[in-house]
Amino acid sequence: MEIKKYNECKTVIVLKAISGKWKPYIIYLLYHQDRRYIDIWREIPRISKKILSENLNELETFGLVSKETFNEAPPRVIYSLTDKGKSLATIFRLVEEWSEVHL
Repeated sequence: MEIKKYNECKTVIVLKAISGKWKPYIIYLLYHQDRRYIDIWREIPRISKKILSENLNELETFGLVSKETFNEAPPRVIYSLTDKGKSLATIFRLVEEWSEVHL
């Protein structure tokens, strides 16, 4: 395997996109159902609204989550996984299998 600079390593980029305390859980929730912001916030105990917003924005920046805003009062926002985000299911299943064997 060729050694690359840290910031060029594709694995590091992927891990940055999905790592953190809350991102895997957000991805898990959205894999099963599109959700409103408030519903995601209610599903994740102890997450602040600020941190949830930051995590959703980061996931959206990496193209894993899409946000649809409806022109209503108050505005309704629905988050869903993109096809790229849904394709992470295989990785998460492999990590789960690995953890069952090694943890």
